Amino acid sequence: MMVVFFRRMLGRALRFSRSRLRNVVSIFFPSSLRGLSASALRRIEHTVAEAEGKKVRCLRYASLQGLCSYDAARRFWSVECLVGGEKKISLFVKVGGSSLRKYRLTEALGELCLPVPVFYGAFRDCGRAVAIWRYSAGRCLPAFQFFTDEDLSAAARAVAIYNISGLQCDYILAGSKEEPKWATPVAHVLISILNSHEELLARRDVIERFACFEIELLAVLNEAGVCFNHNDFKASNMLFLEDGSCQITDLDSSSLGAIGASLRCFSYLSFAKRDLVVREYVSQLREFGVTCSPVAVHHVMCAQQLLWAFHTGVRLNCIQRMVHWLDHFSRLYFVDNGELFLKDVGLVSKACM
Repeated sequence: MMVVFFRRMLGRALRFSRSRLRNVVSIFFPSSLRGLSASALRRIEHTVAEAEGKKVRCLRYASLQGLCSYDAARRFWSVECLVGGEKKISLFVKVGGSSLRKYRLTEALGELCLPVPVFYGAFRDCGRAVAIWRYSAGRCLPAFQFFTDEDLSAAARAVAIYNISGLQCDYILAGSKEEPKWATPVAHVLISILNSHEELLARRDVIERFACFEIELLAVLNEAGVCFNHNDFKASNMLFLEDGSCQITDLDSSSLGAIGASLRCFSYLSFAKRDLVVREYVSQLREFGVTCSPVAVHHVMCAQQLLWAFHTGVRLNCIQRMVHWLDHFSRLYFVDNGELFLKDVGLVSKACM
């Protein structure tokens, strides 16, 4: 009888434990992401506890206050929980996209007193990477179209600070390639697949024009000054902190590259907005003692975006990306007397730092 009794009690305990765990998981991640496993929850406890210098397992996810929400603009899950039953701690938990390099870059930039997120650690769960960061309170906008002029100015200055400060870091210099990213020919690939896609065939003249002047666009990047480039800078990677500073995240793709290349995602804004970004960026560079031409930076910004789009479009076999940026090339550039001009900026072949 006692054996039967204990078996029943054990069965109830296991059912309660599993039910409770499922509830915690459903709060932590919705079913659309298939949740995190029980071992993942334990790993999060260990990771945060160790990073905070607390005893292992002092952070109890059973103490979740139900304050878990998904921030679509920042692509993180925000979780608030208790440490030691009393201290509240807020975390960002992200599935995918974590790496040892990201941690080391963040650590290196933090040592330069740049505002960077505090990285607790990462592990793999069910074949996916799970990264844990300390929460950074601030404002994040989904696209640059929603930035005010003040936001654009702050973003441009923040990028300049990261671009130049990164050159002071031995880890960054040792681990970065010297040649700019996407600064190699790609037009010949577009020509080779031209007849296989109606959308490209309809833009034959644009592709041939790009091919004719590609060497000049490549020279814009290869002859520019060198800095530490983000390479994946976008609105969702910019956080306006409560203290007025700007935090830039997702540094996995960073490398050395042309001054101004980190601004490439601003290239689709109006000329007035682009000009504002360039002027603020150059002004901040000058405070570091780096002198460059606003015209040259504008050329780098636009050339880098086009070459990135065509290289990644070819690599991913994404015809729509190629089509979109071929149309953008037509809007940005024009030919006069056999020479290529960037509208409202000037002759491409004369762009120099």
